[in-house]
Amino acid sequence: MKALRNIQSRVRSWFSTALFTNSLWGVVSNVLQNILFSVFFIVLARQYSTEDFAQYVIANTVYGFILGFSTLGLGHWFIRELVNTEDKKTLTDKFFKIQLYSGLFFYLVNTLMSYSLYDSQLVRNLSVLIGINIIFDNIINVIKYINIARLEQRKTFVILTIEAFLKFLLACVLFVYPVPVLYLSFFLILLRLVTLNLFLRYGSSKDVSLPQILRIIVPWKELKSLLASNWSFIIIGSISVIYWRIGSILVSKVLDLEAVANYEISFKLFSIAYLLPVIVASTVYPMLLNAYKENLQAMRKVYHNAFIA
Repeated sequence: MKALRNIQSRVRSWFSTALFTNSLWGVVSNVLQNILFSVFFIVLARQYSTEDFAQYVIANTVYGFILGFSTLGLGHWFIRELVNTEDKKTLTDKFFKIQLYSGLFFYLVNTLMSYSLYDSQLVRNLSVLIGINIIFDNIINVIKYINIARLEQRKTFVILTIEAFLKFLLACVLFVYPVPVLYLSFFLILLRLVTLNLFLRYGSSKDVSLPQILRIIVPWKELKSLLASNWSFIIIGSISVIYWRIGSILVSKVLDLEAVANYEISFKLFSIAYLLPVIVASTVYPMLLNAYKENLQAMRKVYHNAFIA
């Protein structure tokens, strides 16, 4: 009986932890998002011709490929610094500024890459439109990192679920009023803008101010030093992006458009499988940082409870 009570006590204590709460929110939210996104994806595959759908996929692939580089691999650095620094406001404003300019730069890279690799005017036009998301995503990612550092991922999950639902509604509209895929991309950009506003208004702390972000100065020497000291994260992030996305680009260059569509559908199904580890890892990271500030033993305990116990 004593052993049973100990087990029950451990289970109850684990259920009450921030790790469980945030991970549960992440799992539920991502399940809903993936159901809605899958429906959206299926509708697109059904409503558009193979050629249009495949070219939409290609433009999204280029965008996803460039997006992986646009954060400059500084996400983990920012979370670590936000947990440890006293002047969180200045750090946040500077990081917003870096990510904003980085988003603008990599948007141009996205456009140049699509024009260099593909002759299709539709792919190019879609890339110009869809690539705008790089700027939006860089800003949104800063707020996501803030929520991770504060163990407030619930805000992120709720807003992303709302976005997924809005995309689902847009897909439903296609049954009633079909529009060209280029127009669809424009409407998706508007939805992403709505998501950005939700993050700025409700998903972030009240001290996020665009005028302050624009006014703050990030010296080039400081940025160069920052990138140099975090080169390992940049390399790891780059390798990860290349590993996961290069297949889609190779297929688009070597095979026909039908193969592109089939490959992307298969990849979407596969990508659902690794959501849970990503959610848990993003929740554990700031907890490990906070525990490390106490002592190494505390950090080991958090790691043990998260991955072993």
